[in-house]
Amino acid sequence: MLALLIAPLQALLHSFGTGVMPVGGPSTQLRQASEVMEGVRKQSATATLELDHQWQSAAASQAVESMEALHVDSDRVSDRGVDIAAVTDTASEIVNGGYTDLAAILDSFVETTTAAGPVLLSPVGWPALTQLAEQHLERAVQVIDRVRHDLGGETRKLQKLAELQLSDQQKFSDRDKQLAKMQQSMATASAGSGSAEDAAAKGITSENLPGGGVRLTLPNGKVVTAPNEKAANAVRAALTQQGVPYVWGGTSPGKGLDCSGLTQYSYRQAGVELPRTADQQAIGQRVPEGQAMAGDLVVWDGHVAMALGDGTLIEAGDPVGISPMRTDNIGMGYMGIYRPTAGGSAAAA
Repeated sequence: MLALLIAPLQALLHSFGTGVMPVGGPSTQLRQASEVMEGVRKQSATATLELDHQWQSAAASQAVESMEALHVDSDRVSDRGVDIAAVTDTASEIVNGGYTDLAAILDSFVETTTAAGPVLLSPVGWPALTQLAEQHLERAVQVIDRVRHDLGGETRKLQKLAELQLSDQQKFSDRDKQLAKMQQSMATASAGSGSAEDAAAKGITSENLPGGGVRLTLPNGKVVTAPNEKAANAVRAALTQQGVPYVWGGTSPGKGLDCSGLTQYSYRQAGVELPRTADQQAIGQRVPEGQAMAGDLVVWDGHVAMALGDGTLIEAGDPVGISPMRTDNIGMGYMGIYRPTAGGSAAAA
């Protein structure tokens, strides 16, 4: 008789499960995966920052924006993994709490019947024994209802996380397409030999000349001469910025430049550091009128441009573009043509 009454409680306990997660179980694996993802995101963010510093063009800006958006998405996925792990742990605690309570109910029933002695097992005591069993079984059912209710809350959390993940799938798909374009742009930018500016200013070829000069073939097919490799590299860098918007005080290649920001950036890429403002960039050798070479700077007291050596110059208008060579600039004082890569000075013609 007692065994029959104990059996339902034992069956509930054995079928319920302890809820104890194994070492290295799902929640641990989710957290580890999230940690790895976060580490990858940080490395990618560092690489993107370096890319933003070294590769400057409209394509680079788009690539950096795509990467930064990817980092936000990675953060969200990483956090979602941690959230799922937290739900799993909470669910495990709920089940384990239920298991502990069921075990206590079973122990209580056994202890009560044992303490009552043989009288409880006699025909006279059977009604009391049956009532005692019903009470303990009712308590067990209450535990199960509580666990079901609490697990329902965790289940709803998982459903919400699943809905968020589903809503992100299209975004991730679009991001993959953007990253594919970025990789293609990066492959184009790194193709061939020479500096990053050589690759970005596709179509420029060069030939070193006796005495240190460099003959450049510009994208328009014109052949010009730069006084040295540094000036040639500055020209290459400047041409990569065509189309970049004019921004007052701008020093962000690929995003926004003013006149001296363009020339400072271009010569910085060539390993030559220029002062920040236009009039301060009248440094190096003064070049006679009519003898400007590619890379020389045409300086006014409020503007600066770079000669391309073919009767044109590149300057930060709105946007950066190529203009005819000139010595006037909306009433500004003309200071002359200067070659930053050469020391000394020469009288202007």
